[in-house]
Amino acid sequence: MSAPRLAGVYAMADLADDWPENRQTCVDVLCGYLRRPYVRDPGQEAPEPERGAFRAIREIRHTVIQVITAHLKDGAAVSWQGLDFDFTGVVFDGGDFGGARFSGGPVSFRGARLSGGQVGFADAVFSGGWVGFADAEFVGATVSFDGARFSGGQVDFARVRRWSHPPMFSQDGKPPVGVVLPVQSFKETRSQLKRG
Repeated sequence: MSAPRLAGVYAMADLADDWPENRQTCVDVLCGYLRRPYVRDPGQEAPEPERGAFRAIREIRHTVIQVITAHLKDGAAVSWQGLDFDFTGVVFDGGDFGGARFSGGPVSFRGARLSGGQVGFADAVFSGGWVGFADAEFVGATVSFDGARFSGGQVDFARVRRWSHPPMFSQDGKPPVGVVLPVQSFKETRSQLKRG
């Protein structure tokens, strides 16, 4: 079941690379796959076919993230920098955007749920454009912006719905210029973590 879908992910990426005038449409299809209803881990007690199906779907979702990230890195054979990425409502149970360059087009994590594993933006570059996390929930996932660089544009956390694990920044834990945080919520969360 997962092999044809994985092949479809790579075929869509190849089509985007070869079809510049419809590259955004192909990226929209890949983001759309991530927006499909999330299948939760059935747990260790579930029958193996159910566990196997969950692992296959998770592998496809993480592959989509890897493919997108690879095209957002400097030096990509074909760059998708400057395109729009709509991760509205996506559940992230891990994923690595490390080294990606977000520049130009908007990137929406509106209503996304970062709910498990590690979601990394290590060494990512935010230069121009807008990345928004309105109504997103940071619950259970460790989200790291370690080594990320911010120069122009804006990364907006101002209307995050919930932070059980606020994002981590490498600059002494303080958000850099260009990062907008909910003042009260962020301070309350940090003080709760220090007490706990």
